[in-house]
Amino acid sequence: MKKCSKCKINKKLSDFPARSDSVDGHRSDCKPCHSASRKTYRNKNKDRLKAKSHAYYQKNKVTINAKSKIKYADNPEAYSQRSKEYYQKHTQEIKDRTAAWGKANPDKIKKSRAKWNKANQPAKNSWTAFYRARKLDATPSWLTADDHKWIEWHYKHARVMTEMYGEPYHVDHIHPLQGETVCGLHVPWNLRVITRDENLRKGNKLTT
Repeated sequence: MKKCSKCKINKKLSDFPARSDSVDGHRSDCKPCHSASRKTYRNKNKDRLKAKSHAYYQKNKVTINAKSKIKYADNPEAYSQRSKEYYQKHTQEIKDRTAAWGKANPDKIKKSRAKWNKANQPAKNSWTAFYRARKLDATPSWLTADDHKWIEWHYKHARVMTEMYGEPYHVDHIHPLQGETVCGLHVPWNLRVITRDENLRKGNKLTT
């Protein structure tokens, strides 16, 4: 048994997080107290942690993306299921954050869309008409209302990422709608948000 340094309750040693430099190999605060402490710290340092996380990703995105592709290739079904479960669990939180950022930056979003549309109108019209038809054919009739909302969230998330990081983000079909060897469906678990450059390099290929 061990007494937690914060809640002062005697608990089993297994109720304490592991810590290699500790005498008994565990932290002095129990798992619930440690979790609460970490949550408080994250809430107080949101902006700093967010900036640090973004800087780390920009510095190591090649390695991070490569590892993500390997994990997905090893078990795509589990990866897709986890993504769906996360969205279902945090749907309102995600919607609130997206809506809040959009309301705080309407001019940026409007200006960015107008600039791109003006510079690429002919190509945009042609591509949009073709792609809309492809998505319609590839969208199963058995999708639920929540599935359609999840699909819509991916496109909203891509717009927010574009404005936040200053580079275009696209919604990519993991299994392309018109692939070279296989054609995927327009379903939420076949979608992911990636940079425009990554999407253009991929084309209609199923990357692993």
